[in-house]
Order: sequence, then structure tokens, then C-alpha cells
Amino acid sequence: AEIERNRTGEVIGLHPIHPSVVDPKRTDSGALVYNVRSDDGSSTDVPAESMYHLRGPTRDGIVGRSVISLARDSWGYGIAADQFANAFLGNGGTPSLVIQQGEGAPEMSAEGAQNMLSSFDRRHKGTKNAGKTAYLESGFEIKTVGVPQKDAQFIEQRKHAVVDVARWFRVPPHKIQSMDNATFSNIESQAIEFVTDA
Repeated sequence: AEIERNRTGEVIGLHPIHPSVVDPKRTDSGALVYNVRSDDGSSTDVPAESMYHLRGPTRDGIVGRSVISLARDSWGYGIAADQFANAFLGNGGTPSLVIQQGEGAPEMSAEGAQNMLSSFDRRHKGTKNAGKTAYLESGFEIKTVGVPQKDAQFIEQRKHAVVDVARWFRVPPHKIQSMDNATFSNIESQAIEFVTDA
């Protein structure tokens, strides 16, 4: 909002300006000004002392971010982790594998290598095939590339994503079925607090 002052400098009014037409920027001297665009296409620079700017959380100290954009980033991390977990577990919880051809291995054409990989995937890829024993001809070796399942910590991440959603909507976790830290007494007090505060 642009600040209106009388001749003595006392604030006598605030004139709201939609954020979509305001671009905060710094001049060459480092002073903060607000470039305000008008409907006719012209623009005016309003000095910082004449602008009331209520910022959201900010990275650069000038432009605030909306709560929705922060929530989107936060949930996007949870969604990405969920997609990765689905792909990981869809492969039987096995990290990426490399079949390496060592000394003594028979020469293999590109088509032969593709057939071997397809056959290996059919026998070992997916949750129903997890843990099956693999057989390789002499000279071939399997190496894992990626994160071992014990270090993946998907369960903890999924719990965090649930609590994150509850936090953004200011809802107690037990309201969205996250009962990890729930006891009868604390759920009762959280229910009363929810009714009182929300």
C-alpha cells in the first residue's frame, strides 16, 4: 500500500496496490524502490519510505513468498520422495544393478547383451521376484549402484510428509490418521485445543 502523509509527515492514509503490479528492486545506489505499473502501461518508482510492504517469508529480503508457494515446495519434496520410493520398491527394493563383463567372460554382441539383460529383468525385477537367486555365466559379475535399502529411510520420510501436511493446515496429526505419538490423554487435549484455537 502506498503511504499518504500530510505536510507534517504524519500518515493519514494507506492506498492498497495489488502485488501483481508492483516490482520491488534496488537502484544502483542500493536504495529500495517499488516500481508500480498503471493500467495505461506507464510505471512509477515509489521510494521504500512511501510504501507499506508486508512481506511473506523471503529469500532475498525484498520479495516475499506466498504461504501457498512454500507449501507447494514442501509437499513437492514429499511427492518426489514418494515417487522415488514407488520406483525403488517396484524394482523389489533393489538398487540399480550393473552386470560387469570381466576376464574369461565370453564375447557378447550388443543383441546378446540385450537378451541377457531382458532375461535377468524378467527373473529378478519387481517385488514378487525380490530375493531370488541369480545365476551368471563364468566371467560376469553383479555390482550394485545406488543406496542400500537399509539406508533409504523411506518410512521416516513418509511419516514426515504426513506431519508436514498437518502442519500447513494447522491440524493435529491424529486428525489425518498419523497416530505415531498418540496416547488417549494427548489426543483428548489436542482435540480440545483444536476446537478452541481453530
